[in-house]
Amino acid sequence: REHAYVFRLLDGSLGRVIRHRGTKSVAISPDGRLVATGSADQTAIIWRLSDGKRLQTLPGHNGHVLALEFSPKGTLLATASNDSGVRVWRVSDGERRFVFVGHTNPTVALAWSPDGQTIADASADTTSRVLDVAGTGAGRLAGLQAGHTAGIAAIAYSADGRRLATVSRDGTARVWDARIEHELRLIDDVGAPAEGAELNPTGLQILAAGADGAVVLDRRARRRLATIDDVGRVAVARYDSTGRRFVVAGERGAAVHDGRQRIPLRHRGAVADAVFTSNGRVVTGSADGWARVFAAGGR
Repeated sequence: REHAYVFRLLDGSLGRVIRHRGTKSVAISPDGRLVATGSADQTAIIWRLSDGKRLQTLPGHNGHVLALEFSPKGTLLATASNDSGVRVWRVSDGERRFVFVGHTNPTVALAWSPDGQTIADASADTTSRVLDVAGTGAGRLAGLQAGHTAGIAAIAYSADGRRLATVSRDGTARVWDARIEHELRLIDDVGAPAEGAELNPTGLQILAAGADGAVVLDRRARRRLATIDDVGRVAVARYDSTGRRFVVAGERGAAVHDGRQRIPLRHRGAVADAVFTSNGRVVTGSADGWARVFAAGGR
């Protein structure tokens, strides 16, 4: 069984265990009060973090829920599945607001624009899209990015919402103008096929995760700045809100890096997902059957 764990980063103690059989993805709301889990049972569930109470069950996908993300204000939740679709739900009552179809392979990653007006998705069919959820074209496709030669593993907005970064299993990262579907940069120093990516808040660095570890890329110089290979094959790598720390999670556990030290987040199995909360904690979901919440010390 796979669960989700919430840990306290200050001392690494366990804060909450969320039990959702077959957990594939996890997200925490911007205010740190809610956790969402996506599962192989084709549902997403929203939980209250303080007591672990199940608040909403979100059915409707016809495949594993591979990714989910809360909107910046925490009022909406987007889910993506290997049924290739994206669904958007209202958090307060679980009402389904939008369904987006059109990809020909699983949709594996999601990113909200900082203003909450659009969602970017990434698919194994080599393309990514920008989906309108709040403007005059709400519920419609707002943009399409095509250029990778293998499935896209991750997608991220820059802090100003003007750029998108995609990382692909073709071993490249690409930076796009999010408004006009124009490619700005091609970075071919990612290495092994990539599984995930994030732009740091300045938009100048890309954190990419892949089979041989995680790499930090300089967007302007188009080169690799650092390699992190301490957890084996990396499933996810994510910055915190400051861009000064990042977490990597993979087949040999998870760890937080800040440029000076490595803080391990202890599991007994592979870690499938890890996210920072707004107050600096880390939530992880693992194949050891637990989801954990860590504080900053990470013991």
